[in-house]
Amino acid sequence: MCWIVEEKSVVTNMGKCSWGRCVFCGWGKREGKEKPDEVVEKFRRAIAQRPKRLKVFTSGSFFDDSQFPPWLRLWLAEYLDRSCVHELQLESLPDFVTYEKLQPFLRRSYELIMALGLEVADNYALKVLGKYPAMSVEKFISSALMLKNLGVKIKTYVLVNPPIENWRELMPKTVELALKYSDEVVLINTYPHSESPLFVMWVQGKWKPLSPEEFYEVVKPWLGDPRVQIDNSNFAFRPKFPKHMRKKIVGANEEALLHPYYEVWQYFFEHFYEPPKKKRILLFVPCSYRKPYYKSKTWRAIRRTLREIGMLRKVHMVAVSSPGVIPEEFANEYPFNAYDWPEWEETEEIKKRYIEVTKERVKRFLKAHAKHYDRILVYLKPDSESFKAVMEACRELGLRCEPCIKEEHYEEAKDFKPPVAHPKLLEDLKECLRKATSVRQ
Repeated sequence: MCWIVEEKSVVTNMGKCSWGRCVFCGWGKREGKEKPDEVVEKFRRAIAQRPKRLKVFTSGSFFDDSQFPPWLRLWLAEYLDRSCVHELQLESLPDFVTYEKLQPFLRRSYELIMALGLEVADNYALKVLGKYPAMSVEKFISSALMLKNLGVKIKTYVLVNPPIENWRELMPKTVELALKYSDEVVLINTYPHSESPLFVMWVQGKWKPLSPEEFYEVVKPWLGDPRVQIDNSNFAFRPKFPKHMRKKIVGANEEALLHPYYEVWQYFFEHFYEPPKKKRILLFVPCSYRKPYYKSKTWRAIRRTLREIGMLRKVHMVAVSSPGVIPEEFANEYPFNAYDWPEWEETEEIKKRYIEVTKERVKRFLKAHAKHYDRILVYLKPDSESFKAVMEACRELGLRCEPCIKEEHYEEAKDFKPPVAHPKLLEDLKECLRKATSVRQ
């Protein structure tokens, strides 16, 4: 046994998927810029780490000649024969998996594992997903039988929560079929790639991803099967809007307040986001006109204050604004770096609506993450709608949220621009933070 690490993945960025119509996939629609020699070097580096299993991801099909030149496949097949790799995992659509193309990888010192994306065992559903006829139930079965006859192991991907109305009804049938013809089955929580049609469906409210809790509830019947793997995060998921969908969101009105882009992010923060492990004090702070926030006078003053008392790495700043709650690490993400809420346009009606909507967003965030924090502090103007929303949210949840600005000091600082950067209010913040660290809830 010469391998050192259990597995190593190589993600190639060469060529383009010949199909490229799957509604959940954005990678397959891109034209990879890597050259074959660069991919060879990627393989060399990965193999040098001596993995037991080498996994190759292609955003397409490894056996598609238009994406991977035959000489590169032959080189890899022979090179691995002189390595510590015990298992090689490749992926491809069935039409490209032929005996002739498989032959260089057979009867080697390593085992070949072919990954097939069945997704769902229903041809009509595969049409809805944009994968039929590149993948069909019949093609999956025939490819699986051929591969088994050649001694190739099979790994099958199944999507949980694809954008199909009856996906729950199809799950048992799909997993049963996958297990019948596979050595390994992976149940994947469906997430939309940023350039995929599914991402647009999420923005439009026509579909949304399952939370981790919902996902594990669905896959519970198969958790005890050693052949089944569970994948709740198959890539670094976050709502990354492609350039063609980006526009500045301007206005102090209902349309801007309830913009679907904001709703997508708030859902993400509630169900998929995890606060920084070492930051155990939550500090609600105001947004700023200047974007991203950390370039503003307000945020620079707050961060300087945290640094002065040695708490910059202990306090988690979360802005409260028209998009909802925005953790500091997302300040330069779209649309948080491309919106404007002109306060002079506010009416009494929209102020009331702002408090209602923001309160619910804060409540959703705190329900999901309040247990992570030791203290919840509020450094917002006492007469602001954001302050009222946060305090009401905490009260309704039975949480202790401590205002850090003294009313009498705020009256003195009201006309300062911006008020929360006033020296007296920053001293209030210091005092508030010191108390937070000296007394635990």
